[in-house]
Amino acid sequence: MWELRYSAPFHATSPQSMKRYRLASYFVRSRFFAKLIAALATLTLVLAMRGPVVSASAQSSRVLLTEQTATVVATLSDQSAFSLGLALGGSEPTSATVSTQIYSRLSTRSGLLAALGGQGLTNQIGQSEPLPFSCLPAAPKGGQLLTIAVVTSSATTPTLAGGCSGSARPPSYNLHCTIGSGGCNGVYPVAVTVNQGTTELAHFITLMTYVERPAVAPLKVALVLRLGSTNATRTPAELSAADKAIRLYPSVQSDLSVSPVFLQQLEGTSSGKSVVTQFAQSISGAPTTHEIPKSGYVPIDPGVLLTSSLQSDVGLQLKRSQTIQSDAGLPADSATSGWVGTSSVTSSTLSSLLDAGFSRIIIPDSSLAQPTATALNWGQPFTVTSGNATLTALAADGTLSAQMLPANDPVLAAERFLGDLAFLHFERPSLTTPQGVVAQTPIGFTATTGFLDTVFQGLSANPVVTTSTLTALFSELTIGANGAPTSRQLASNNPSPPWPAAQVAALNLETTRQRAFASAVTNGQSTITALADQALATENAALTNATRANAINATSSSLDRELARINISSGDITMTALNGTIPITLTSTAPYTVHGVLTVASPQLRFPHGNQSDQVIDRSTKSVRIAAQAVTSGDFSMRATLTTPQGDLAIANQSITVRATQSSIVGVILTAGALLVLFGWWIKTWRSKATKKKRRTL
Repeated sequence: MWELRYSAPFHATSPQSMKRYRLASYFVRSRFFAKLIAALATLTLVLAMRGPVVSASAQSSRVLLTEQTATVVATLSDQSAFSLGLALGGSEPTSATVSTQIYSRLSTRSGLLAALGGQGLTNQIGQSEPLPFSCLPAAPKGGQLLTIAVVTSSATTPTLAGGCSGSARPPSYNLHCTIGSGGCNGVYPVAVTVNQGTTELAHFITLMTYVERPAVAPLKVALVLRLGSTNATRTPAELSAADKAIRLYPSVQSDLSVSPVFLQQLEGTSSGKSVVTQFAQSISGAPTTHEIPKSGYVPIDPGVLLTSSLQSDVGLQLKRSQTIQSDAGLPADSATSGWVGTSSVTSSTLSSLLDAGFSRIIIPDSSLAQPTATALNWGQPFTVTSGNATLTALAADGTLSAQMLPANDPVLAAERFLGDLAFLHFERPSLTTPQGVVAQTPIGFTATTGFLDTVFQGLSANPVVTTSTLTALFSELTIGANGAPTSRQLASNNPSPPWPAAQVAALNLETTRQRAFASAVTNGQSTITALADQALATENAALTNATRANAINATSSSLDRELARINISSGDITMTALNGTIPITLTSTAPYTVHGVLTVASPQLRFPHGNQSDQVIDRSTKSVRIAAQAVTSGDFSMRATLTTPQGDLAIANQSITVRATQSSIVGVILTAGALLVLFGWWIKTWRSKATKKKRRTL
């Protein structure tokens, strides 16, 4: 995929020269050099992908590419149309002009990346003269349409409609090649320049692909689209953009990795739920065209979880993701597409995935000892082994991945991506055994209608590139075909670095507390699920040690807030005898029912019927009476505790002061006598009043 050229060895005559020669040769042959090349390539691409090259005098100007002919196919008349839709920003004058320059076809991928950055464009083979925007016809997708006739011979006189409306002679490019020889096939850089008088408003590079005839064995590409992976940009519009592209171009296959957290957020609103339902219907209607790879509730690093003694959580992550997708109406995730991760792959990763039931993996290019970008033979599956773990793998092309960030001009980014795919085919156009590549959206990708529509349209009926799901790509490609290696080595055989031990212990403690809490709650599944999801989210591979510690603390605080809904009322309690009952009031503000065991304890009190009782708290207030016996009169401290049924989690605690008093026998007799005297006096008085009333009546 890259052209590597080395100078012939110099002739060393002195010991010092020989030493320098051996050192230089070592670096050329070493893996270090291969990784250095890959790193430089990535840096070049990042700089190229930052957006169109804009002149310093026009930083406020904006010219967007709204559409483009992605693939120009040769015709019998030797005339093919290449169109560009260009939209001027609101502040640009309508008298602006646009001109283009086309350069010779690219021969190396490093040259392609340099061209996208505006470098190395020296062999211009054609151009279109400046044309005012005001004379160009309207483009179907917005802006004005510039159409250029592409011919291959000077003997051809362009007659296609193009350029300004009503123009007798449209602009044209002459590729100066012979159709049928293969010399016209390729990817050509096209520079687009917008000027206002002598002032350059904008300048950018796009790619034009020219094809003489459809390929016998087109390049197979597996599109892996992550949707809703970026917290800051999660909106229904992202899922709607994917749904629109899927419906408009039903023949384009893809793997759709939809964030479960994103689905939860969308399901929480009526508008979001409607979008999810529509999306689910679109992909469910084409189960062999679109598949959902297995993934975690959040992006996880299986290798790190294994070395952190959290391997069982890999299964929990997969299960929770599958449940959310099923609840949203999405089809079951694919068991054959392989693991598609975002983290570095280590020996621990392979062991973890094998234990979780995976036999296939998509490996980031950076995790391989020899990155694909520096390999001369690529495009086939291979095996990767570490210890007892062996998986079948495909490498994700990091260069393609970086080009899938739409940036400020989604259509331009999409056309560059399509051009790079075509270039990969033209690197080895004569193959009869298919080769494939995995294009995986990077972290930070946000799906937009402009980007996805352009990519899906460009891949629909593409003569040199065809789409495939990951499952199909693994099945249709052959290990070792086209001279590709049958096995490859990881960049590192070291295990994944584990979490700090304190964080592992803290998370284990929280999951234990959550299980205990769940055993005490009925009619509160939504609360239990939300707590469990929060614990799973702490395993997000994007978290640092510091942010993960904060996330675990937040998980603990959430459970504490639920426990704080249940309380035991405080206050002093008086027993007027050494034997009696102690009233205890349980209160709840929880929207669910809590089952627990109430335990009372005090060194100075005995509990004839036991100090424990099962309680069901299904209302705001519940009174409980506990039979008790004081050893002697006085004030005693009693501890009341409500725990989960198994006693493994304290729900509520309260310290209560019990005051026990003892009345004497003499006091009781005197009190009773006094009451009898009072009662007698009352009877006597009542009779006296009744007699006097009767006499007055007579």
